[in-house]
Amino acid sequence: MTNLVRQSAERVQTCYKCEHRRQDLCAIDGVAILDKATDSEGQCREQRWPAGPELKPTTTGGFGVKLPELRIVSDEPPPSLPARLARAPRPVRSPYPRVGIIYPMWMNGGVERHTETLIQNASGVKWTGLAAVGPDFVDRDKLAQMSRYLPVGGEELIDRISEESDFVIVWGFSKPQKWLEKLDGRVIAMAHGTGEWTAAQLTQTLPYAAGAVAVSRQAVSSFPTSWRATCRVILNGIDLNRLAPMADGREIRGSLEIPIRSTVIGHVGRLSEEKNPLAAAKVALNMGRDAVALYVGDGPCGKDIISRAESIAPGQVRWLREAPFIGTVYQALDVLLMASDAEGGPLVVPEAWAAGIPVVATPVGIIPELEEKHGPLTYRIRIGATGAEMAAACNVAVSLGRTGTWWQDKARQVAFLELNAARFGRNWEMFLIDLWNMKA
Repeated sequence: MTNLVRQSAERVQTCYKCEHRRQDLCAIDGVAILDKATDSEGQCREQRWPAGPELKPTTTGGFGVKLPELRIVSDEPPPSLPARLARAPRPVRSPYPRVGIIYPMWMNGGVERHTETLIQNASGVKWTGLAAVGPDFVDRDKLAQMSRYLPVGGEELIDRISEESDFVIVWGFSKPQKWLEKLDGRVIAMAHGTGEWTAAQLTQTLPYAAGAVAVSRQAVSSFPTSWRATCRVILNGIDLNRLAPMADGREIRGSLEIPIRSTVIGHVGRLSEEKNPLAAAKVALNMGRDAVALYVGDGPCGKDIISRAESIAPGQVRWLREAPFIGTVYQALDVLLMASDAEGGPLVVPEAWAAGIPVVATPVGIIPELEEKHGPLTYRIRIGATGAEMAAACNVAVSLGRTGTWWQDKARQVAFLELNAARFGRNWEMFLIDLWNMKA
């Protein structure tokens, strides 16, 4: 088969089975490849850019050089492997960063959704493994589901991750871990929140860190002053596929015995004290018998928190421990209440924006920086607001939300354009490739 010729406006079908192709780079000598094809005997045929300026990823995505004119490879068979290695301008290495992940838990919270979305969308990264090493807070079934994307396991996987990874994302360990010494200079320290606990776990990981990432400007404050200038802020990305409703919201209400005319106040996420989950029950109590507090999620103290919520608003509390089709659940809400004292993200806020649900929230996480840029996106309440104050805000949100407001439309646009999963994955790719190039 003669070589394929590509004119300036033509596209040539790429053979993704070529063993030399790794993203847009040739794994043998590192040059950027235009297209790959195989001849009738399965032999690799390559068309590539001629020698020119080195291609380096930019922080905005893509390769920041002007592409030179193409040349067409002759019909001669490609050089042998030794000949290619002999002419390689630099030592051969993996054409993409290899990254592992080590956490102390794996449940069904925002960190887990953040991680799964990252793995799915950072396609320029080779994921070497996910180790969840905590004995108490690991849902083995949910962890096993991640084996679709990468090797998963517990502490026994740490050695493999250490051997095969250029970098390892570490989060959540507030006590010393001996295995961190194996990762010296390769750890990516993560801040998913703010406050003393986040600062404590960063104290354990930063001595071994090559880089640092925070999910918002507020989360950067958890790092020591010496790290804040170099910490990369990468806003969370939402998986829009999760938000596709699989049924009418009225079906969810019916299955939970929620009257169709009730006002439903949603608390979505992990049930833990720092997220102020009892706020939804207090709002339901203050709004009257037609209001229902719907809790979606679980946590180590989940049963205790729900019991306390029911004691605050008897008969007005419903609990969904799991919601695989969260888009359907959002359609059952009249308003999302996020009354946390502190947050890093959180993911539930842009999810609700994308689903068109009004949000009543404290000024935490990504909310202040996005509202500074775009104007009002939420119905704001103060940290420590009373049940009556929160109920008043929810009443306004529900009344206006049923007809829609200009800032609900803006919030949905912000979620789709700035907080989508593809952009999130690309931002992480660029961060890791920048570190990887500096390491080389």
